Amino acid sequence: MAYLAIGHPLSIGKVKTRVRSLSHKALLEALEKMSIYLYIENTKKDIVEFALPELSLSSARARMNRKEFRIEVEAHEIQRILEWNYREWVYESRRDDEVCGSPQDELAEAGYPELYEVIMNQELLELVVGGYLFEKLVSKFSKPSELTKYWWDQVLSCSYSKGKVIINGVCYSTPMSFAGVLGAKS
Repeated sequence: MAYLAIGHPLSIGKVKTRVRSLSHKALLEALEKMSIYLYIENTKKDIVEFALPELSLSSARARMNRKEFRIEVEAHEIQRILEWNYREWVYESRRDDEVCGSPQDELAEAGYPELYEVIMNQELLELVVGGYLFEKLVSKFSKPSELTKYWWDQVLSCSYSKGKVIINGVCYSTPMSFAGVLGAKS
């Protein structure tokens, strides 16, 4: 397991060493091998420029620029990246179902299928990857930093096509002088 400068684990092939930091170029090369792509307003961007804000964007939006984003991830990468999180979430959800005495959402009603089956089902894909686990997915490859230019706000849709999971949503961009308010480390 290699560790990125931004502090998140990333499995790169068979590398099993601990790396204190990777250059921006090395980070981008590693992410490129993972088949994760970010598009802002249909223009390809570096995925490390996208992050989840540590604080809500609600009061900051008036001073920011609204943008549409698309993240494309190979379905096998979604499964590799989120499998453990999904299993953990299913375990907790089953416990909730027991306490409540009935299934609590569409995933429970579907019998908690395997993640690869979720990816192939539009409704469940949106619920799980576009909803419940989206923040887990993004946090695996990006964290607020001096590289952040786009701040996630909401997921609008999540779909599967030709071996890829495609996530569409809204993000906001901001001048660097304002980035510290949202959690970027300068």
